[in-house]
Amino acid sequence: MYAAAFRHRGGDLPPVPARRYAGGMVDGPERNAVLTRRDLLAGGAGLLVAAPAVLAGATADIPPSMARPGSGFGVYGQPSPFEKHTARAIAANRDVPGNGVSWTPLHDLEGAITPSGLHFERHHSGVPEIDPSQHRLALHGRVGKPLVWTVTDLLRYPRISRQLFIECGGNSNSLWNAEPRQTSAGALHGLASCSEWTGVPLRLLLEEAGVAQGATWLIAEGADAGGLGVERTPELRVRQFAAEVGGVGARGKRESGHREGHRKALRRKHGSPPRPRLPPRR
Repeated sequence: MYAAAFRHRGGDLPPVPARRYAGGMVDGPERNAVLTRRDLLAGGAGLLVAAPAVLAGATADIPPSMARPGSGFGVYGQPSPFEKHTARAIAANRDVPGNGVSWTPLHDLEGAITPSGLHFERHHSGVPEIDPSQHRLALHGRVGKPLVWTVTDLLRYPRISRQLFIECGGNSNSLWNAEPRQTSAGALHGLASCSEWTGVPLRLLLEEAGVAQGATWLIAEGADAGGLGVERTPELRVRQFAAEVGGVGARGKRESGHREGHRKALRRKHGSPPRPRLPPRR
């Protein structure tokens, strides 16, 4: 065992007496190829004794992090202050409050999963403050039994997880310029992010409500104050998406740094309490 890990080369360790090894006597020129733990400790004793004196002389050169205890605990983990340059770029519409975008800094990231705090955003009328305990999901239209669920109700259903990306329809639009922009990958393509989403398969809710034969599309209406689509009043417009049936109703997403797979509820800026996560139209 020790012969495989430590070998005497070029006379750098003192010769050792002949010893029994694997049932036989090892002697002659090849005997120094076998080094026991006792020989290692004997040969390295001088080094071990001298080490404290060397360390004492180098105390003034140790980094500050080794000279004093670090900071205490926090209730919610934060990135290192040395990573503050890794941040999203924001462009807001001054004429429309809450209307704007933030780009994921793709050029500063590693791996496929985007940290939740760096996921791109596209808002048309700000980020709504929705109390999950008061939120309801209603399914009606061409169904046999219109249904309404609370967030707690949805959490009782079987859930699945998928790694999926979301991309804004306007991503990479600067490439339409006559002259290519000389900028970072995030500034060019940062309206795309990838997360692990966990939610209830929409199929289960549709089956429970009893979707009529021939129903091929749906509209997902958000609870925010505006968006794209049909106008109700000047103050309130609803967001609509036509998509094929069979997507995932996302309830949570994984923080990219948590490789153990711990999940948490969606952030407000990502569509909390629940949001539809539907496949693209084909």
